[in-house]
Amino acid sequence: RVVFHMPDWLHHFLSGARILLKRTLEAYVGHYFQFKLEQIMQEHRLVSLITLLR
Repeated sequence: RVVFHMPDWLHHFLSGARILLKRTLEAYVGHYFQFKLEQIMQEHRLVSLITLLR
């Protein structure tokens, strides 16, 4: 705030937007990884992956 000489309201708005964006991104990444793990752990996919790795 002091470095960029911005009004308090703008600083508060940007701080709130940063927190909201961070939480949204973390939730999205968590759901995405969970989805991918469930996809990989399906039995027929697991068998094909093991076969490919041999």
